Amino acid sequence: VTIVRDFTEQRRAEAEQAALRRVAMLVAKDAPPEEVFQSVTEEVCRLLGIRSALLLRFEEAETASVVGKYGEPYEEFMLGSLLRLEDGAALTVLRTGAPARIEYRELPGQLAAQMLELGFHASVGVPIVVGGVVWGALIAAMRTGTTLPLETERRLQGFAELVALAVASAHTRNELAASRLRIIEASDAERRRLER
Repeated sequence: VTIVRDFTEQRRAEAEQAALRRVAMLVAKDAPPEEVFQSVTEEVCRLLGIRSALLLRFEEAETASVVGKYGEPYEEFMLGSLLRLEDGAALTVLRTGAPARIEYRELPGQLAAQMLELGFHASVGVPIVVGGVVWGALIAAMRTGTTLPLETERRLQGFAELVALAVASAHTRNELAASRLRIIEASDAERRRLER
């Protein structure tokens, strides 16, 4: 039994490392953030054996944009949609900056009722921190009858860190491009001044 358990743990760790490596390769290739976001949600679902994950970017006034989605429900929470956050994993992550695990039946509000109606009973969320600020959250939803082990938050955190790296890298690339553009514009303006 111990040998089988150790072998199972080793296989799970290898699968997790392979999934993280695939996402890290995208980040290293400077893939567009949207591609990284989508890859993260897909890899999380495959790794954890779940059917639904969202990647949210927090906006103003306790709202969030859906920037990555994989799985069910297919008609709900479309990419690019803006959600008003209600009591749940995402709002808890935003307010605390820490991982959260919630049960929908214990929450009031329309979102909890909607998720229960769609066949989900709980969700787990981890923060995505960029430059010391909670930028967003990675949320995994569990269908009724499924559970996730207690180490799920730790496993999700590895993916959240790669998303933060991709966001920071894209921000740095944009700042570098803007800086180059300013230098070129200043140089052109100086050249035109000299020509005059």
